[in-house]
Amino acid sequence: MEDRDNQYLERLEEQKDSINALNLKKAEISSKIADKMTLEKKNEIDLREKESQFFEKIYPGERDKANIVYEHYKKISKKKHGVERDDDEDMDEDDYMNDDDDMDDEFDSDKKQISLAVLQNEEQDLIVRCRLKLDDELNQVREDKKTLLVENTKLDKKINELQKELDITKKALKELQKQKLDKVSELYISIFLRLDQVKNLIPFDAKDAEPDSFMMPNKLDNSILFTQKG
Repeated sequence: MEDRDNQYLERLEEQKDSINALNLKKAEISSKIADKMTLEKKNEIDLREKESQFFEKIYPGERDKANIVYEHYKKISKKKHGVERDDDEDMDEDDYMNDDDDMDDEFDSDKKQISLAVLQNEEQDLIVRCRLKLDDELNQVREDKKTLLVENTKLDKKINELQKELDITKKALKELQKQKLDKVSELYISIFLRLDQVKNLIPFDAKDAEPDSFMMPNKLDNSILFTQKG
């Protein structure tokens, strides 16, 4: 029983250590989520400001054309997703405009001309690329936050499972300790008796009684009575 006691105690410590480690990791992830949420709000504000500037400078009053330009830039950007964009890096016309075979069917010649007009304007081109960069950054922040939230949920599930196992171990240890306590609480008493005490008889003094006859006493005040539970 002592070995079982030690096994439960060791298991208990291991489960506690595992839960503590997961809680530390959860705290770290929660902190990262909070940072991502703060960054997300900042990026949303920056993006709204850049969008306002975009619609003011890119085909003012012609939002449909402005949207065509932006969708065009986004599609070309996706095709060149492996190339890292940098604010300090100049992008020439070839970075955004390809041969007709490389263009999506959605962009006919008219739409390409609409985008080309913006591309050839250095100030407007920079505005579009800045908006696109902020848009990409915001999407990446949201994707990172989503990944962290999923990981956080998995940690919660794992912690709950370990907590249930810990509760089971605690219950088993408590039951074992109760058994040990009950066993220690048992009291064994030994009483040594003479044979005549066990017999619990007195001489039978009737006139017609045979010699050395005995009988049960009328009272048992000075006797020990053994009984058996049925």
